[in-house]
Amino acid sequence: MGPSSCIVRILAPALLLLSAAAISAELPTEQDRLIATGKLWITVKYFHPYLAYRRDIDWDKALLDALPKIRQAKATDEYAAAIRGMLDTLKPGTPNAARSLAHRTWIHYGPNRSAFSVEPGPAAKTVAVEMGPGQWAEVPLSEPLTPNLPAFPAPPPERDYSASAYPSTEHRILAAYKIWGAVRNFFAYRDLMDDDWDVDFAEFLPKFIGAKDAREYNLAVAEAVTHLDDSNAVVSSRELNEYFGPATPGLRLRLFEKKPLITEITDDEVTKAGVQIGDIVTRVDDEEVVARIQREAGYFSASTQQALGNSVMQRILNGPDGSIAALTIRTHDGATKEIRVKRSVRTEPDPPKEEEAIKLLPSEIGYVDLSRLEANQLDDVFKKFAAASAIIFDARGPLRFDASLLASRLTGKPDVAGAIVTGPIALTPDLTSPRSITETASFFRVESVPPFPGPVYQGKTVMLIDERTAGRAEHLGLLLEAVNRTAFVGTLSAGADGETAAFVIPGGITITFSTTDVRHANGGKLQRVGLEPSVTVSPALADVRAGRDVILEKAVEYLSNQGVPSEDTSRAAR
Repeated sequence: MGPSSCIVRILAPALLLLSAAAISAELPTEQDRLIATGKLWITVKYFHPYLAYRRDIDWDKALLDALPKIRQAKATDEYAAAIRGMLDTLKPGTPNAARSLAHRTWIHYGPNRSAFSVEPGPAAKTVAVEMGPGQWAEVPLSEPLTPNLPAFPAPPPERDYSASAYPSTEHRILAAYKIWGAVRNFFAYRDLMDDDWDVDFAEFLPKFIGAKDAREYNLAVAEAVTHLDDSNAVVSSRELNEYFGPATPGLRLRLFEKKPLITEITDDEVTKAGVQIGDIVTRVDDEEVVARIQREAGYFSASTQQALGNSVMQRILNGPDGSIAALTIRTHDGATKEIRVKRSVRTEPDPPKEEEAIKLLPSEIGYVDLSRLEANQLDDVFKKFAAASAIIFDARGPLRFDASLLASRLTGKPDVAGAIVTGPIALTPDLTSPRSITETASFFRVESVPPFPGPVYQGKTVMLIDERTAGRAEHLGLLLEAVNRTAFVGTLSAGADGETAAFVIPGGITITFSTTDVRHANGGKLQRVGLEPSVTVSPALADVRAGRDVILEKAVEYLSNQGVPSEDTSRAAR
């Protein structure tokens, strides 16, 4: 039964509409009541014009007060009365008798950015939210445009309710609503998610309610966010930091042949304990490493499997600051060794690698380790390699500067399209209706590479990539691909690019996620795919143990086959 059937108006300005049949209808289950209430609460939170500027309305409190009655309702009229009491909070402010010839609505372009949109006409906009069979709440989406209204939205700041890591049941339900609403309205990659977000909402809501302590609640939040399939979706809290551990021993792991391999040692004490690059970790603190990987992987959102593996490897050895990591190691010769190394919180940058970040290989090919390069070093790079026949940009790590600063030095063409960027704009609530399952709007822009006011490098370029290439580094790949068809050598990158936004939920938990969709200049997907190598080469366990960088070697070989002279590719790569 739809909102047009035999309706009785009970409340203004947010109206609860009941059909005559609904009075005797079967009461929806508690789960269905909570889901419907969440959709109503989010609709008001983001689209009722009062919430854009009225500081006298505590919409959080209205929900928190109503939830016990909504959950305990034994009949339809009790449920309706609880919803009605919540909506009563939206009482009108100062009455305005003047008739307006225009209305304004509250629109959003991200969870923390909004504006008013003005349309001519005296008719108000509303939306009906289904609360159960024959039950609808009608929410105003506009208000008359009059001189006494604030010119800009100024909603009250979000509260994180951080006094307790284990907030009340009502606050945990509020947290579930905020997560559902933020993703539903502002997540740029919702169309790429594996699951239906509304179905996910119905699954994680009971877990939030049933969480028995702070840890279980925080892990439920982390698990819910994994459904975004977005490496930029990160859940941060004191409780999660303690669960995963803030400190790590002085070594790094990467997955090779599905084995956690030690690829870097940053602490002399680890070397003294007998650890070598190329050793395999098989147990951590009396837990089989495979079980530990599977346990922790369930709490990381990742755009791709390669990105998930990289995220887990960065945390798998963590524990409390000052604790001892008991590791079982399989050495190069297959022997098993038990070692104990101290964990510490590492706030200082890692010591630099022995080799230079900027160097000319014997084959007259320039090499740049972008993870160690600052923006103010770009002039030095292109002065040093002005006569080089080619440059290899090593992007197997984080990029410290704006990608366009480098890309602009590789083309003299104006208005080069580097990437396509889109993002959601919340003009109206995205609610299922008899005529549509979902309804969204978005902005669209083509990002150009800014011209460089000076000589540009015109030789060949190659970019080295793997699962550590993410975010800014991947964005650089898009721009380099556009300006001079830079070749990618290595393995698939992380597949995670885009601007992010953050919001807070009860328990002092911060959640970030992608609010823009970034694609290749030809419209091809990057998110959940990654940069695809022109030449695929994946290091084997034996290569790591031998100290060979086969990706760099293959890049030199590739450039040589493209007409760049090379003396000794293996020696040049080293």
